[in-house]
Amino acid sequence: MTPGAANHLQVSPSGWLVSGADDGLHVLEATHLDMVDGRVKGATFGLLSASESSRLVARLGHSSVPGDSAPDTPWAAVAHRADGSLSLACSPMLVSGLFLTVERDGRRTRLIAATDPVRVLRTMRGRLNLNQDFIHHFAMFSAAPRGTPFTDIVRVPPGDTVVWRPGQQSITTVEWCGPATLPAPHREGNLVARDYLRTFDAVVADLAARSGPLVATVSGGLDSTFLASSLARVATPENPVHGFCHSPLPEANCTPMAHFDPDDFPLAQLMAADYADLLSVTAMRNTDHIHPLDAALARSELTGWPTSSATNAVWLNDFNNQAASLGATTAFVGVCGNATFSDSHLYASGYYLRRGRVDRSLSLAAAQMGHGQSWRSAMRSRVFRPLRQSPPANSQRWVTLGLRIPVAKTHPSPSRDTYLAWCSGHLHSMAGSLNPASAPGILLVDPFASRAVIELAAEIEPRHWQRGAPDRAFARQVAKGRVPEAIRTRRRRGGQGRDAWYVVSRDLDRLDRALAHVRGSQVLSEVLDLDIFTRVVAGLRKRPEHDPPSHIDLEDLLRILALGEYLHWVDAEFGSAVVPAPGIRPQGGLNPSGRYGPAGTPAGPPLGSGD
Repeated sequence: MTPGAANHLQVSPSGWLVSGADDGLHVLEATHLDMVDGRVKGATFGLLSASESSRLVARLGHSSVPGDSAPDTPWAAVAHRADGSLSLACSPMLVSGLFLTVERDGRRTRLIAATDPVRVLRTMRGRLNLNQDFIHHFAMFSAAPRGTPFTDIVRVPPGDTVVWRPGQQSITTVEWCGPATLPAPHREGNLVARDYLRTFDAVVADLAARSGPLVATVSGGLDSTFLASSLARVATPENPVHGFCHSPLPEANCTPMAHFDPDDFPLAQLMAADYADLLSVTAMRNTDHIHPLDAALARSELTGWPTSSATNAVWLNDFNNQAASLGATTAFVGVCGNATFSDSHLYASGYYLRRGRVDRSLSLAAAQMGHGQSWRSAMRSRVFRPLRQSPPANSQRWVTLGLRIPVAKTHPSPSRDTYLAWCSGHLHSMAGSLNPASAPGILLVDPFASRAVIELAAEIEPRHWQRGAPDRAFARQVAKGRVPEAIRTRRRRGGQGRDAWYVVSRDLDRLDRALAHVRGSQVLSEVLDLDIFTRVVAGLRKRPEHDPPSHIDLEDLLRILALGEYLHWVDAEFGSAVVPAPGIRPQGGLNPSGRYGPAGTPAGPPLGSGD
């Protein structure tokens, strides 16, 4: 790429788009462009200074592991190596990952990579093929993290580096922050809580120094309030933390269900009272009665990704708009705190037993006897029950009744490997919820997903997470003195979007229109019993406003309907051709496990042909 061509670069705060071919690296959108002797050597996106960007590009130019050259912030980077290959990576905190495809035009190949699928889709030249396997699993909320809705586009998880050589349709990958590379547990004792506080606060302070106005989601949960308390430590009365909390419409008359409370705003206000002048909390209410399906489609059109929770999309879009109105360029969220902060690590019993450490497994039960549990009860809850598979799923859920394909009746027992994949962003895909494109001009930042916090969480002995309260013991210990006691000791959970039925019931025709798109989808019609979903939607018309359906059932239904609308949008916007099931490449061109091969080996079958 010549110096003159670099002038076409679009400096983008909401995405990163590059392509590579025989004639070198082409950068279309980025935050920083790195050039040497008039040639483009690399480009980055995210919270990096110009000097940090240059060091990171230089490192990736000769190594697949960023090492200490990469700050603990959200970033994506590409480097053009001396041998003509391209090295692409993103940090653990860019939780949504990278998306790429390889097109062939005759003897030439071209790689396209971006921080969101929609940028790849708009740049591709060839035919677009839907990935039936991924879409079917997405409908069941179980899609593989490296798959995408398209057979020729793959997702690269955070903490991985991909290397591509011109002329090839395959890629190689190296994992540098993931389940195979995280340290073994060895930390326990009285200093672990102190170390966690110091590590987390240092990450937050660095991120805050790179941000403008401080904006964060604040609920009544332990993760978001702990994050808010850390932000408040670096805030000032002149630059306070602007917190936003979802609150249901009062006229919806939402009531608690099971262990979920519908409104966390009163608890969030306790945080504001404890941190007066440093933290304010504003309620986000759906006063415009935005339909969850409209909110879901709006997010999909920005990211090119289907929306998993239509009810959460309403307040997430509102939060992004509130942050933009304050002039923020970053917005703090605590989505990954469930993994690296407040998980109870119930895999601990099996982990120790498989290593012959019966004493440590028994210590899990002993730790609970000081909290009102008998020895028998503690042994059952901490040692034996986690070894068993989960009980059969509720066979009466609407989405289960409406599926033509078998649904797993049990979940495997928890394991250390699963936990490491979860906390490092290699188990689930947050390609839509935390994608930079979902909030144009605003970068969503989750300190719980920083490399320093992930590696520290991996180092903590599994049994140490369980010392103390019956659940979330370690998080409750660390949060002492940081959050109000009513939040720190709370056993119930907040349930967002519980007023969805109130809004949905006022426009049931909207469900019929979405159902028509589901019927028109060849991909979905193969796995859904449309007669059942038709009866479900018709039955909602007979249900009074004050008698809402199960929120889980409503979420399931809206996810299926939103998926149908997403596929209709893809077809209208890009055109799509369904790949016949026998010839499909599982999970977006990856091998059947949904994973790349071992580090440094080709990543399964070639990518797309582009014809």
